[in-house]
Amino acid sequence: MLRIGKTCRYTASLLLVLLLLNIMPVVSFNVTSQDVNFKTKELSNIRANDPHGPIAIDGDANFSATALAEGWSGDGSAQDPYIIENYDITLGVTPESGVNITNTRSNYTIRGCNLIGPAATPSYGIYLENSTNGRIINNLITNFANGLNVSGGCRNLIVTGNNISYNSYGIWWDDSDNLTITQNHCSHNFFTGIYISNSDVGTISGNNCSGNGNHGINLAYFSRYHVLTDNICNENTDYGFRLQSAIENSFENNTSNENEVGIYATASNDNFIQWNIFANNTMANGVSDGIPSIWDYNYWSDYGGSDANSDGFGDTSYSFGGDIDHSPLMFPPFPVEWAQPITDQHLEFGSYFEYNIPVICPAPFEILVNDSTNFMVGMESISSSSILPVGDYPIAINATNIYEYRNEAIFTVFVRDTTPPLITEPDDLTFRVGYEDPMIEWTAQDLSPLSYVVLRNGIEVTSDSTTQTSIYFSMILESYQAGIFNYTMVVTDVYGNVASDMVLVTILPTPFLEVMLPWLIVGSVAVVIVIVIIVILRKRRST
Repeated sequence: MLRIGKTCRYTASLLLVLLLLNIMPVVSFNVTSQDVNFKTKELSNIRANDPHGPIAIDGDANFSATALAEGWSGDGSAQDPYIIENYDITLGVTPESGVNITNTRSNYTIRGCNLIGPAATPSYGIYLENSTNGRIINNLITNFANGLNVSGGCRNLIVTGNNISYNSYGIWWDDSDNLTITQNHCSHNFFTGIYISNSDVGTISGNNCSGNGNHGINLAYFSRYHVLTDNICNENTDYGFRLQSAIENSFENNTSNENEVGIYATASNDNFIQWNIFANNTMANGVSDGIPSIWDYNYWSDYGGSDANSDGFGDTSYSFGGDIDHSPLMFPPFPVEWAQPITDQHLEFGSYFEYNIPVICPAPFEILVNDSTNFMVGMESISSSSILPVGDYPIAINATNIYEYRNEAIFTVFVRDTTPPLITEPDDLTFRVGYEDPMIEWTAQDLSPLSYVVLRNGIEVTSDSTTQTSIYFSMILESYQAGIFNYTMVVTDVYGNVASDMVLVTILPTPFLEVMLPWLIVGSVAVVIVIVIIVILRKRRST
């Protein structure tokens, strides 16, 4: 197909833009806050910035002078761009632009600004014409005719992380090439979230364009060589994706649900529409006028075919409004997601390891682990094959569904022994001096090798290091000295965990009478003997 010249295209587009700007409504939604949130569309408070009036720049010399006067950092080079940041620009009722940059080649960044429009036509949050090398990052733009308006030969622009909602058009991009539009929230605009026309070469990825009055993303009028991936265009009044005379573009991994039509293609050829989700759209999941494009490997919620070999692809083609998808998917081609963050795990030595890993994936999948010697995988879990020795175990798991969508996670299992050994606690002992063979017995157990030391009143009596995990120890106590003695056994495993037990030994002295009785007996006997001898001697004298 022949492509009309840039000049003709630009003239026609300009006339169309002027016509639309004169007739389009700009609806005031009384928006006070929004946040870039691609899944929940939550609102949050606008950050407080410095109030500032509208900014207008025309030409590089004017850019340099304005930057100097405003105190902006940067010199306009690729290494040190001008930085316009953290402004609150709230316009009154006069139609104008929050930031207007034309006819520049300087490098610049507009970031962190809040631009609130006048609810009047024409008005633009950021207006760029014949401008290159710009970065539009993390701004809030609302209540304008066009939130971001790019036209007139702009090149090499990056638009990322912005919330451009509740305007007439979120992003209007015309006759400008080499565009990058990523991770923006362009929802609840009166007409279209992102409108691209007469533009070549771009990346449009990860944007949420839902809940708009007409379309989510509209690729129109000889726009070529764009790659659209991972965009969400749900719940728009008309079409999730609209292709009008769009040529040789690629659509992959996009989602278009609960619109009137999921994707509507007219006069568009040689586009590649693959691995997308078109589900539960009220009138049709897809409409095409039949001009050749490649439709393949998409999920259509109203596909009624079968899958006899369970490979995830329908056995028959899917026909829709003038075109055919030859390999419709049986399941949405969502990437495999972990239902919760995968984190390092800590395990006490002696326990089996088990980690539940919930996976979000509508298509059949399997999980593989890099260490199949120590670990085995269940449906949504990983566990150890046996009790793991103390150490660190780096693990890489890979979840892959039948469409070869993969998700990998890496974590480490740290196995540590922090449990003290078990030691018996024999009773305290009490006996008298001279008690025969008094004994203390201890038994200690652990999962790791043990060493021990035995103390008597804090002084080491004996010690040993072993390779055993169980110790039996006994000792005969000295019993010749009365007193109170503290016998303590301290057991330590190889990882420094300590257990101890103390036995209090009380040795009683022998009672006084018990000590003196032998002497009394001997003395008594001696007295008797002496008396007998005296009696005998007296008898002899008398005779």
